[in-house]
Amino acid sequence: MYEKISPDKILEDFRARGIDPYRIYTIDLSIARSNIQIDLCGKVFHIISSTLASPLLYVKFNDNNNGAIPFCLYQRMITPFDKVFVTNDSQAGTITILVAQEFKDIAEMNFFFNKAIFYKDTFVYIDN
Repeated sequence: MYEKISPDKILEDFRARGIDPYRIYTIDLSIARSNIQIDLCGKVFHIISSTLASPLLYVKFNDNNNGAIPFCLYQRMITPFDKVFVTNDSQAGTITILVAQEFKDIAEMNFFFNKAIFYKDTFVYIDN
């Protein structure tokens, strides 16, 4: 049995139970950055969308002395972090990042990638 439900309703239910499975951040890429610290905390860093066909963002996790990892659309890193250092060339567009506390949160909230998920003991069709 499928039930129609909106992504906002699922998120509202998670937050009502005291679970904040993820946060969404949008970065304006039109401003060039060089190792700018952004205080993000989580275990999953995932590029979920961009207004550019080939956005490029370099990210260092936790320490500015760490090596920069190039990220493009749909790439993800699973590692504990409490801050990130971002570098990008000036590009006309934005990039949207999902930050989650646990990878299983992404699995539960996978409506970003699939139209049907298992939620509250039933299959639901995501109406977005």
